[in-house]
Amino acid sequence: MKLLLDVKGATEEQLAAGMAAAVEVFKAADMHPLTAAEGFSALEAWDDAGFPEEGEEHALSDEDSAAADVWLAATKAALLACSVDGSEPEGTLELLTPEDDEPDL
Repeated sequence: MKLLLDVKGATEEQLAAGMAAAVEVFKAADMHPLTAAEGFSALEAWDDAGFPEEGEEHALSDEDSAAADVWLAATKAALLACSVDGSEPEGTLELLTPEDDEPDL
């Protein structure tokens, strides 16, 4: 698995600094990026589900919530590290799986 940081207009040096910042967040949280990405995915699915019907439960687990927080913090750190003026530029942090590396057929 690899992380991919995409920030419009960022130089290679800025992208390297952004990746390093993201990795530091994962290390500080003692969390593998895959765990954080899965938590963020669960957060997005929970948000997409909308409000639960009466009697239904669509609760986001504490573990998924904490993992999502780490992913969001890593993304923010990466984007800020790519900034020239201190503002957060537009961009994304993605986790690529081995399947993402396969050539299109």
